[in-house]
Amino acid sequence: MPDYEYGEDGLPKRKKRVRQRQSSDSEGSTFHEDPNAGSRTRKIYTVDQPDGGQVHLQTPSEVSYYEKLRDQYQGEYEVEAPNDLARLSQLLTLELTIYRKQQRMLGAVVYYDDQGNMAGWEEVSSAEQAQIADSLPKLQAEVRNLEKALKLDRSTREGTGEGEIRRYMETLKGAANDYKIHLSERYTKFDEFVSELRWRLRVLRLPEEMEDDKKYHNISQETVIEFCEQQLRELEELDKEFAKNKQSLWVGQI
Repeated sequence: MPDYEYGEDGLPKRKKRVRQRQSSDSEGSTFHEDPNAGSRTRKIYTVDQPDGGQVHLQTPSEVSYYEKLRDQYQGEYEVEAPNDLARLSQLLTLELTIYRKQQRMLGAVVYYDDQGNMAGWEEVSSAEQAQIADSLPKLQAEVRNLEKALKLDRSTREGTGEGEIRRYMETLKGAANDYKIHLSERYTKFDEFVSELRWRLRVLRLPEEMEDDKKYHNISQETVIEFCEQQLRELEELDKEFAKNKQSLWVGQI
């Protein structure tokens, strides 16, 4: 039985079926196209490179991959010299090339029409997949060489002690932030304690004819002392909790 959908007039109408058409290129790859999509001309996406230039990408996934990787490199490492920024741009280009090849190695690649909408997918031939597998080691070696030139590879960082210094500084920064938060909480608690104690002392010093006010607020030398002891215990507990749950995590790393 055919499927139906209802139009604005409320009458049933046969659903439109989207048929895929196939075409092949000279390399043996097969394209599966949606005839209702726009031209297969790819929309170009422009993103900024670390050295101030721009690179043109083909899909939204490439944009996401490139920008995330670029921001991670620049956020993790201090790359500021013009020649280093140029090398970093080259490194990102190689990483993007590897990313594209890895996508094609999966056997199918999504492509988009001139409006940026998904228009179908491309089947990648087994011969091309084999060629990609052969080319990847060379590209990955070039990536390692650029990382070494920029002192971003693990062996160089550990050889110069840079990795250890960075980890130490990150630990120290985290510890300082935790301690800052603890001091803020402790100060707030102590400030509340002092404020409460002040008004209790004022009531305690009221003359004898205002004894009813003292009884109403349950203020006496004994209750004031008990209040102080309780507040001091809570401050000590706050310090113990910080030492157990926070300080003990990083004290052995500094």
